[in-house]
Amino acid sequence: MRSVLLAAMVSMTASAPMSAARHNRLVKSEPGVDATIAKSPADIRLWFKEPPELAVSSIKLADAAAKPIATGEVKATDDKSSMAVAVSAPLLPGKYTVTWKTAGTDGHVIRGSFGFTVGS
Repeated sequence: MRSVLLAAMVSMTASAPMSAARHNRLVKSEPGVDATIAKSPADIRLWFKEPPELAVSSIKLADAAAKPIATGEVKATDDKSSMAVAVSAPLLPGKYTVTWKTAGTDGHVIRGSFGFTVGS
């Protein structure tokens, strides 16, 4: 009985990284992760391993006090592997957090966040 249980656990553990590797993932962003940029960005753009599913996607922006910053609607871009939102007003110097959500062809929703700084 123990050997059957152990074999099942090893099988599940061995397959977990492979299934996770099939999920979509963020590969690039503008502004970049932990970047310091000289001036406010006009938009926030995210690139993924595979095309994002816009119907379930969101990109939110907040300041250092976690106060939401207005952005436009998530939109497709000229590159099928990316999506973007317009920043509604120029950002003041400071730290900001981007929180995003999307899915890929497998339908699994993925989420993440990263920060960037405007000014020095």
